[in-house]
Amino acid sequence: MQRRLFAITIAQILSVFICGCVGGSQPKKSVSEKETKATKIESKELFDGGFATNNLLSVLVARNELWVGTERGLFTFHPKTLKPYESYLSGEKVVDLAVGASGTIYAAVEDKGLYYLPTAESKFYATQGGKPRKIFVAEGTDDVYCATANGIGLWSNSMWQRIEIPPMGEFASRANDVTSLAFDKKGTLWIGTNFGLYRRKAGSYEFLYGNYQIIQGNSVVNHAGNSPLGGNLFFDISVNPEHGGLMFSTNGGLSLLKNPDNYKSPGEWQTLTGDHTQTRMDLGRLVEHPIKGNSPLPSNFIKTAYGYGDLVLIGTDSGLFLFKDGKFEKYGLENQLAGDTIHDLYHQSNVDSDVIYVATNGGLSILTRMRDAQ
Repeated sequence: MQRRLFAITIAQILSVFICGCVGGSQPKKSVSEKETKATKIESKELFDGGFATNNLLSVLVARNELWVGTERGLFTFHPKTLKPYESYLSGEKVVDLAVGASGTIYAAVEDKGLYYLPTAESKFYATQGGKPRKIFVAEGTDDVYCATANGIGLWSNSMWQRIEIPPMGEFASRANDVTSLAFDKKGTLWIGTNFGLYRRKAGSYEFLYGNYQIIQGNSVVNHAGNSPLGGNLFFDISVNPEHGGLMFSTNGGLSLLKNPDNYKSPGEWQTLTGDHTQTRMDLGRLVEHPIKGNSPLPSNFIKTAYGYGDLVLIGTDSGLFLFKDGKFEKYGLENQLAGDTIHDLYHQSNVDSDVIYVATNGGLSILTRMRDAQ
């Protein structure tokens, strides 16, 4: 799930200005910035050196260990006591992590490629390719799907395969600039790009996009999308493990799709937005008009999200938001979170509680939510 590497400006996206025009149902706008009785928060700087050395980029729990990717390597800890164990990939920027059915750990290293650690080994091996931005392991396999700037890279049986997305729509040239991807519970592959979303089922592709604007010179043209998506630049895609719903983190808010099989039904979608602006022509001039969002989210740029049951966790550059039953709880530096910039989330389900590991720019936070109090 992951992960937040893209310092992409709108101008870089298209060489003309493109932004999402969001929609979706309106949740009740309420926010709590206090720790609830249902949630216990523990935060820790895992490394000496203070805030500057504790920028955590990715997090995973596997093999009874906590794996933490940073700008200077990969480290493991005891998942409860946080006692340090081992270090790997020294000096490398580890931006995403995943585990395969065999227990093999996979690490995406920025500008280097995909690395893997088999269960019986003590060092990572390079796959000599990929350069993934995000990785996703298909359930029950060790097939690693990699989002790259040149399509999808598939690492399977120690071999690389490139999956090319057929160009569609007005911005077809950007079809293979892949930023995120995930399989839903039915085996459909959802592919986020730097403009639009591709859906692959049984080898066939469909292109989905939200409303957008093109601004060039002194003119602005509004285009209607073919879906309720809030934005067209994708930072993350995740699947709710309990009911199979999808969460799309975009530059136009967080779009939630309750039932992926009914993606053509507007009633299955909900988009959460923060306050933002929209460009309009005003007396012959381009003017940014404020638009009120439908939630307390700090902006429309949502970097990561994860959900289990009816709870949605939303990671932003200004804190972590928990959304359930139309209500929001906010966590940040002001109420015990290790940092305000959320890079990654990992959820572990126990008998009586749910544990959420939060990788932030200032260290690790662990949120424990007791089920009987939620």
